[in-house]
Amino acid sequence: MTRTPLRLTGLLLALSQLLAACAGAPARPSALAAGDDAAVVRHMEAWLAHRMRSEGITGLSIAVVDGPRVVWAHGAGLADASARLPATPDTVYRMGSITKLFTATAAMRLAEAGRIDPDAPLTTVLPALQMRDRHAGGAPVAFTARQIMSHHAGLPRDLAGGMWGDTVAPMQSVLPTLAGIDTAYPAGQVFSYSNLGFTLLGLAVEQVSGEHYATHLERTLLGPLGMRTASFTAALPDNAARAHRDGRVVPEPALRDVAAGGLNASVLDMTRFMIAALDPEDRLLPQAAHGTMQQAQNAGNPLDLDLQTGLGWLLNMPGSASPVGAGPVIQHDGATLHFSSRLIALPAQRLGVIVASNSAGAGPTVHAAAAYALELFLEARKGLRATSPVGFTAREQPWQPEELAQWPGDYSTLAGHVRVSRDGQRLHADMAGTRFELIPDSQGRAGLRYRLLGLVPVPIGRFGEIALERRQISGRDVLIAHAEGGALLAGERMRPDGRAPGPALTGRYRPQAGTPEAALIDHVDVFEDAGVLLSRSVPSATFGSDAPAVPLRRLDARRVEVLGVLAAGGDVAELSEDGRQVRFSGMTLEREQ
Repeated sequence: MTRTPLRLTGLLLALSQLLAACAGAPARPSALAAGDDAAVVRHMEAWLAHRMRSEGITGLSIAVVDGPRVVWAHGAGLADASARLPATPDTVYRMGSITKLFTATAAMRLAEAGRIDPDAPLTTVLPALQMRDRHAGGAPVAFTARQIMSHHAGLPRDLAGGMWGDTVAPMQSVLPTLAGIDTAYPAGQVFSYSNLGFTLLGLAVEQVSGEHYATHLERTLLGPLGMRTASFTAALPDNAARAHRDGRVVPEPALRDVAAGGLNASVLDMTRFMIAALDPEDRLLPQAAHGTMQQAQNAGNPLDLDLQTGLGWLLNMPGSASPVGAGPVIQHDGATLHFSSRLIALPAQRLGVIVASNSAGAGPTVHAAAAYALELFLEARKGLRATSPVGFTAREQPWQPEELAQWPGDYSTLAGHVRVSRDGQRLHADMAGTRFELIPDSQGRAGLRYRLLGLVPVPIGRFGEIALERRQISGRDVLIAHAEGGALLAGERMRPDGRAPGPALTGRYRPQAGTPEAALIDHVDVFEDAGVLLSRSVPSATFGSDAPAVPLRRLDARRVEVLGVLAAGGDVAELSEDGRQVRFSGMTLEREQ
């Protein structure tokens, strides 16, 4: 009965790791001469070596394209620590959610052939989908392929039950389960990232094409592009790098949702896709791959603010460490339990980078490396130096009385539950197990300051550049994060809804013994804190730290919403009549007696 908070939480949890990695890192070249690729390569190799050493990353590969050419490809560390096999540009990695770019491309090829209408309900081509929309009075779901590809279908992020395991059922197995799963938001309301949506889109591709998903994409995309070592599989293939945690080889579970995250490829394979996507004259990809897919689909959505999504592609993602001042950005990250990847490109410059790693916890370095390499090659090859965003600047005057009265309260956010409280003339925000001080700027926005042991201010990197604002949007009291790239919906202030309390939900719940989820999740605690119902997921010892507490909102006597970025809406959990079990995201959790 929890969810996985988005990028903000990951950054919070990685903060101390990143600060340590930055210490002693090679200094950025003060200036790069035109065409001096060698200087960029020397610096990037030293920078990567430092980051990998300081963060214990086993293996990583990177490649850069400029127009039709691969201008740098590099492997560092090990593809298999047990066999001492080095990582190279040809090493195959699990690409995770970058798979979605291929699923969307396949769907748009079928759309151009008149076989999928991207603006018709997906059930038109996938009639086996019997899901109901609780936001439309229980009517059949009517979200479209376009809404799926732009993450506005209102679907849950995942169908967690059966998603991972030593062996998994085929993608089609989600369909019977979805008949009993609720939608999370009204379709079109707000950006809500969904792996489940792309699994359904992959099933639609199968239904329309008459071919198995992997067969169809290998025939129509991987083969024509010359991605010779790439594949789509549920289990990690034999030709791939081994998964690692703390420098040791570990099993990578199979993934049911192949259309959302089952691509395996080397960075050199991925350069072929990037080159085609960045070439307006390319004919290997559908026409939409160079047009509609790279264009914002959510313009005018008030809750999306400056966040922009294409079809498959993520475009402007505030706070994502993307180069500023060199034209539009297209990008996508990928992550599984042990693999991380990032693809980021500048279509106007025809410049792109792909990075991948086989180490759990390497995500922050993979993310930073892609943006940094793009920034350096942009300067060396195009003569453009990315502009630096203006950071948060605290004002000299303390909080005014009216400001002190406005901020305190409970918020449902990207980082889970956040509580803002007043202490005399100061404001504090408790989130993800950490207390921050809120400091004002000239516009009445709040910045974050961290004090070690509550006393000594400690730099918090990019978090110190974020400005938080409260604003009314569509009748909601929302929290907005201002970062490089613009404004992002970060959360909403919670209000008591006056609903009857219903049966007690508090307690400890564990996945049913023998299910794949029992190997991933140790337990989920549901508890109250100052009148707010919260849940916290504790993973098995193998898979790292506890997740932040997430707010719950009662819908009726036995159902609660697991809140996300809004204080109403989210995945639904349901308590059994005898109070002994909770059904959530296709899983059954049993209450400890």
